Amino acid sequence: MAGETEVTISASGITDVTIWCTKLDDNLDKPIIQIPIPRQTDGSNGFSGTPTTYLIDIGRLKQVVAIQGTLIDESTDSALDKKDRLYQMVKTKSKVTLTWGSITSKTYAPETISGNINKIGVTETSGAVVDGEQKTGDTREKNYAVQLSVMEGVDKGGGD
Repeated sequence: MAGETEVTISASGITDVTIWCTKLDDNLDKPIIQIPIPRQTDGSNGFSGTPTTYLIDIGRLKQVVAIQGTLIDESTDSALDKKDRLYQMVKTKSKVTLTWGSITSKTYAPETISGNINKIGVTETSGAVVDGEQKTGDTREKNYAVQLSVMEGVDKGGGD
C-alpha cells in the first residue's frame, strides 16, 4: 500500500520481526546550553550595547526512532508469534537493529539504527465481529497494532 513500508527488527538469537509500518518518526535531539550575558549600565541609568547570548553545543546527540504499524499473519509466521518475539527482545536483549527503506531503490538506501527498545505498546483487536460474535469462516484473525521506539546508543548494561 502507498505510504507504508516494512520495518525489520532483529536481535541476536531471536528470529527477525517484520512490522507493516504506517508511521515512522526519526528524531534527533541536540542539547545546547544557552548562557545569556546581562547588559551593563553606562552610568546614565541607560543600557549600553546589545544583549549577548552564548550558545554552547555540548556535543551530545540523541536519536530516537518511533514507529507505528501492524503485525500481520504471513504464510510462515503468525502475528501472535511476532508479538511474542518483540516482547522477548524487550525483556532479554539490550541491543536491537531496526532497518527500513527500500533495498531496490536507486534513490534511497535502507536506513538502519542500532539501539535499545525503550518503549513498546501493542493493541490487540479481533478480526471481523458480527452481532457480538466472531464471524465464522472469516479469514481475518486478530490484529496487533504496534507502537515502539528505539533509542540509538551504546548499551552499557552488559547485554547483547
